Amino acid sequence: NKALLHYYFKNKDNLYMEVLAFSMDLYWKGIMEKVGVLTPETDLVKALETLVETAVWRMKDEPDLTRIILQELGDGGPRIKCLSERGICEDPVNGFLEMLSHSEEFKGQDPLAPVQFFVNLMGMIMSTWHLLPFYSKHLEIHQIPFDDEFLKNRIEEIQKTVRRYFKQ
Repeated sequence: NKALLHYYFKNKDNLYMEVLAFSMDLYWKGIMEKVGVLTPETDLVKALETLVETAVWRMKDEPDLTRIILQELGDGGPRIKCLSERGICEDPVNGFLEMLSHSEEFKGQDPLAPVQFFVNLMGMIMSTWHLLPFYSKHLEIHQIPFDDEFLKNRIEEIQKTVRRYFKQ
């Protein structure tokens, strides 16, 4: 009932933040279940490729969460930043950044290279949906549906980009 909701959350924004925190935590936990525990022995390229694949499919399977994340980022991300300050999603992100910082195979040399790489990686994943209105006309012209086959190809292209950042 409304009184109970108000007692626990005080207002709608607090309730929304708790739902968002819960959803983002589940989202990242689902990804990290597929990636596995990040250790110094982890194959970093394989872990990043798994991150890409899992994140793309989860976004497809959870369209409401995808829309919420895109809306939050479009609004400047104050709620996402608040989640980060509360530690939501910090472990996987920091884990990848730490591994990138210490990887001998990673081509980035300056101290910000791991952050820039990870921002680019997440941007490629998110832009699959965020930029759909811009490239959907092009897909229509070439009679390419935005379907599982398109997403498989998108995953492969992002994974190719990941591999380019590492010494072979």
